[in-house]
Amino acid sequence: MSDFYTLRKKAGLNTKAAAALFEVTEKTIKNWDLHNKPPRAVFLYLYVLTGHMDHMGPDWKGFRFVGNCIESPEGEFIYAWEVRAMRYLLQAAGLSHTKLYHIMKQKHQQDQPERIAEPVGGKILHFKDPKAG
Repeated sequence: MSDFYTLRKKAGLNTKAAAALFEVTEKTIKNWDLHNKPPRAVFLYLYVLTGHMDHMGPDWKGFRFVGNCIESPEGEFIYAWEVRAMRYLLQAAGLSHTKLYHIMKQKHQQDQPERIAEPVGGKILHFKDPKAG
């Protein structure tokens, strides 16, 4: 995890701008810089502002927003039109979201058998087949 000062600078925020953005005093920003203890929401906002997606969970580690796309840890770029095309690709392959989810879950478990699904906000997120209702 990055420290507050580094994230703040990466986001292009000087002390005055950060104080205005987070509605605190400049002294508070300087304290956060020194002790690296801003509220978690501030860290999360800076992660989003700087394009990082690590805060979304371990599966997103290394992904980041770059311009109008997402960059994977392997350096591949995923554009919005590619995400939209997934529906048509699944149809052409004769797969539903549910079937793809189960295939990928099984593959993921084979690749990392010691890992357990981690709930986000108290719920485990998964694909839902829109045809299943």
